[in-house]
Amino acid sequence: MRVKILAVIFVAATAVHGAAITSASELATFLGAPGIIYSFSGFSVPDATSFAVDCTEVTLTSICDGQGPGLVPQGLAFTFGSGGGQWDGLGYDGSTSEEILSGSSPSTLLTISFITPANGFALDLRAFPGYPATAMVTVFALDDTTVIGTISGINLPSTGASVFEGWDDSSGIGKVELTQTGEDWSPIVDFLEYGIKRTSTEGVVPEPGPLVCVGLGLAAIAIRRLRRRGYVWARLRKRGTVLIEDADPRFLTP
Repeated sequence: MRVKILAVIFVAATAVHGAAITSASELATFLGAPGIIYSFSGFSVPDATSFAVDCTEVTLTSICDGQGPGLVPQGLAFTFGSGGGQWDGLGYDGSTSEEILSGSSPSTLLTISFITPANGFALDLRAFPGYPATAMVTVFALDDTTVIGTISGINLPSTGASVFEGWDDSSGIGKVELTQTGEDWSPIVDFLEYGIKRTSTEGVVPEPGPLVCVGLGLAAIAIRRLRRRGYVWARLRKRGTVLIEDADPRFLTP
């Protein structure tokens, strides 16, 4: 689900790494191209229903409740808190797509791990209608220990509308933790985009070196001269004035 509300937030960068981003276009600009989009459709849930997932962690190879592998893209993992995970179908309590969250206490932490490191991500968060909450996104470096940034004070309104959040960091992002206060479960995630920053040379055909250019130029001149000589020989022969020592054998008759 795409952006419906842009939250007014307080961003506390705990290190000099990266910064919060405010739109999918900003993420694409930073990465140099659109990222990988995941809309949580890997797990089959009937519309207007929810499902308590029996996996603590969901990866590409996971089999949860008889479904899988292939529930999530390669290089991505979701880890639910001790309260377990919940996967909602389209139309469940205001959802406009499939979505996930960590269930009730004792731990409602929801972790997104980039097994293949990412340089940026964006996601849509929401609350259930009638249950507003205040969320926080904590971003970790590649070691999954060093906090490189936090986005706190994210207001998830009681309307159930989605709120866009994101972060970019050229040094790499290892994982993201999602928490909230006000309700006894994690923020709901119904859209995720992430990717690696492209270098300026990726996708660019390198220009030929100076020696190659010189060689190609000389070859072109030689071809033009040969073609010109053949044209002259052909005209001289036609006039009967071909000189034996200068003639091209191709135009001589026995």
